[in-house]
Amino acid sequence: AYRSVYTQVYPRLVALRWPFTVFVNPAAHDSGKGHYLSWDQMREMSRDGITFANHTHTHLHMLRMKPGETEISWLHRVRQDIETAQQRLSEELGHTPALFVYPYGEHNPALRKLVTELGYVGFGQQSGPAGPGSDFAALPRFPMAAGFASMARFPEKLNTWPFPVISVTPENAVLEGESDFPELSLTLADADYRRDAVACYISGQDRGVQIWQENTLVVKPGQALSAGRSRYNCTAPNMKNGGYYWYSHTWFKKRADGSWYAEY
Repeated sequence: AYRSVYTQVYPRLVALRWPFTVFVNPAAHDSGKGHYLSWDQMREMSRDGITFANHTHTHLHMLRMKPGETEISWLHRVRQDIETAQQRLSEELGHTPALFVYPYGEHNPALRKLVTELGYVGFGQQSGPAGPGSDFAALPRFPMAAGFASMARFPEKLNTWPFPVISVTPENAVLEGESDFPELSLTLADADYRRDAVACYISGQDRGVQIWQENTLVVKPGQALSAGRSRYNCTAPNMKNGGYYWYSHTWFKKRADGSWYAEY
């Protein structure tokens, strides 16, 4: 919800009659800092049908427990941050849809359970399209801000298909410091792709190691993952409809001493 959404995005998408949603962390807007949208601008956009939704109140790193916090007190604090954001959005803008974006795309099973219990559809920051079999507590959210995000390739991204994922192991994508070579297991239903055409790439590396075990694809990196956020991106040509199947999985890896990677 930066000011550029109002000056650059809003007039273009309204002219095209394209709907869109802006995710807001209200504390930044209550501060009055000039590079964020003002509430008056958001109200103006709302009158044109633009929706605004929950991105937590303070844009916190939700995974990070404070010293001395128990899991119960941590979840209570995070819940309060989400609910405060929803309250401020409702106060300023009226009806607000039950949509939620995890700051930095960071989540774990406990957070996904909380978001679901609160009645939200959640979005992470992993790439790929959404489909009926997607996890509606952490749907994909493709960031148009990286080396593979040029406008020339954007139509290709829009014409991708979700892999028919039945199950994902492990459920928790948070890695402790010693978890250097995490294995991702995807159980897939049959679809119009060839197994030998599936290619999974690792952030900052080349293609990962791929092993099929009946209908389950196991992927692991050829090199140790660094601390921070990493992704495994798997694609395969859609043999019937064109385009590509696409699935992305994000890992959140702590430092070797168990501490979190640097804030930014």
